[in-house]
Amino acid sequence: MNRCPKCSAILSESQFEAGICPTCHATWSSDERPRSASKPMETLQPADFVPPDRVVEPSEGIAQPPKTFIPPDHPIDELSGTTDAQAALVSASEPSRDPMEKPTGRGKETARPNLDETVTQDSIDSKKQPSSQPGGGGKSSSGSAAWQGGPGRGVSPMNTLKGPDIFEIHEEGLVIRTRRLQPQDAPGAEEADYKIIREIGKGGMGRVHLAVQTALNRRVAVKELDPKTAHEPQNRRKFLAEATITGELDHPNIVPIHDVGLDKDGRLFYSMKMISGQEWQTRIASNSRSQNLDILMKVADAVSFAHARNVIHRDLKPENVMLGGFGEVLVTDWGLAVHLGSDQGFVAGGTPCYMAPEMAADYIKGESERNPNARDHFQTTLSSDSLALVEKRLAPIDKRSDIYLLGAILFHTATGGPPHTGNSISECLARAVANEVTIRVSDDELITIAQKAMATEPIDRYPSVDSLQQAIREYQRHHQSISLSARAQDDLDTAKTDGNYEWFQRAMFGFQEAADLWPENRQAVEGVQQAKLAYAQRALELNDFDLGLQLLNPNVLAEQDLHQQFVKGARDRDLRIRRFKIARTTVVCLFLMLLGLGVKYWADTIKSNEKLRVERDRAIDAEANAKVEEQ
Repeated sequence: MNRCPKCSAILSESQFEAGICPTCHATWSSDERPRSASKPMETLQPADFVPPDRVVEPSEGIAQPPKTFIPPDHPIDELSGTTDAQAALVSASEPSRDPMEKPTGRGKETARPNLDETVTQDSIDSKKQPSSQPGGGGKSSSGSAAWQGGPGRGVSPMNTLKGPDIFEIHEEGLVIRTRRLQPQDAPGAEEADYKIIREIGKGGMGRVHLAVQTALNRRVAVKELDPKTAHEPQNRRKFLAEATITGELDHPNIVPIHDVGLDKDGRLFYSMKMISGQEWQTRIASNSRSQNLDILMKVADAVSFAHARNVIHRDLKPENVMLGGFGEVLVTDWGLAVHLGSDQGFVAGGTPCYMAPEMAADYIKGESERNPNARDHFQTTLSSDSLALVEKRLAPIDKRSDIYLLGAILFHTATGGPPHTGNSISECLARAVANEVTIRVSDDELITIAQKAMATEPIDRYPSVDSLQQAIREYQRHHQSISLSARAQDDLDTAKTDGNYEWFQRAMFGFQEAADLWPENRQAVEGVQQAKLAYAQRALELNDFDLGLQLLNPNVLAEQDLHQQFVKGARDRDLRIRRFKIARTTVVCLFLMLLGLGVKYWADTIKSNEKLRVERDRAIDAEANAKVEEQ
């Protein structure tokens, strides 16, 4: 095995004999020619393996593309997660890092950039294209302009606000490989790793393409940095952060990341699952409440999974939930997501009409501290009470901030709109800080659950996503109980009209099942009693006393009077039955007696007639004998 004496790159025999390294361009004479690096005690390595502290270019004898292996204790370049020496090989056109720029350490993660929701063709129509005007896009990448949003400015409280990125991130252990991305009709497309079909979306930081991953012959969405800003260190860090944090969350309700790589020009990209469907925002109004709750429960599953890994989303809303064509529910846009417990901070952000009070206060304070214009704007547009509340809100942004956002979505499903409203960003932020919620419907158990999740103080909210889900499941049981009660009431009304026992039985069973599901359902509990009394009343009309006595409980006050009527009716019935039995017995006895007398009279008559016949025969015989003697 031949190696370069300077960089230790693996060389072919011809390269070694030529005396020049194609990697570092070092030269040597035939006398200085190094000996083979192979030794009896050395472990032989396959040609496509690169030692952890080396990077090589493709050359003779190396079949695989170059790979970057980064040891855990090696300095990491903040642009792409490679060593300083490797950075130039990853992207020759990448600008160098400012030597005066202070690194922030290894393994730390801060602000997560947007994950554009334009991953499907169906979702593109609803997205806003980036604009040079303040807040011109669907996602505002910088809050310093978005906070001025109002009527006519192209920004609404439904847009995501995000402060400027002021922290750096470093990623350890990433192996970022060069991939070939080619338009499907370009020469050599058959040999590409990804065949680009068409562009399906564009965001503030990158573009999304529909592509075919040739290794598996499957359609995927490929997101890459915008060519104009692809080599800016800030954007590369944000893009990598977006890909890595989403890739860490392997859950059925989170969009899976398939691959992260570099194209031929050194631009970062990643591929992800292609979703065919719509944003929840476009269907939330037409869905039934039950359908929306089922979707919300799946969203909560994803958030609970992220919380278990100490990640919070910070921008949960119906617009950031994709509904697939086969029942898939996927939480997207983890651009503001952060790892809790990190010693590095994160930028403020979120969507004003869904924001928790601490999120809105943090955004206003952060923008005011960093931008004098923003400070002047908020001092002008916000009341003194709102500004005082901003200073008062000291709660940290944590998992309960996500719980607030889930409660805000629940509120939306119950009322038809987000909790905070306003004609401008500032007005909506002020209401979010004060936690002023626009109630459109009252006396709704679902709104009560949402209000607890949206409590002003985080300590008053549900302690976890699981506890919020449990409350929603309890409501669903209640809702099912109410539905059963309503159906049982219809059956009872039919039974009263028809008088058929079967309808009474169905009504009683429906009310009882509803009461079992939710013992506090007064309609069900009272319905059981009403159905029972109506059933018993019908039985009384039909003199079905035994059924009535089985239905009614004499210890229940409401049933005592009717029960007494059944007791009296049963007693009278039994008396009538006894009288009838006595009369029937008497008649039978009289009949038998008369029958006996008749039989006796008939027998006596026959006996008497026989006796007379015998006497007559004797008289005749005597008379005949007398005549014979006279002759």
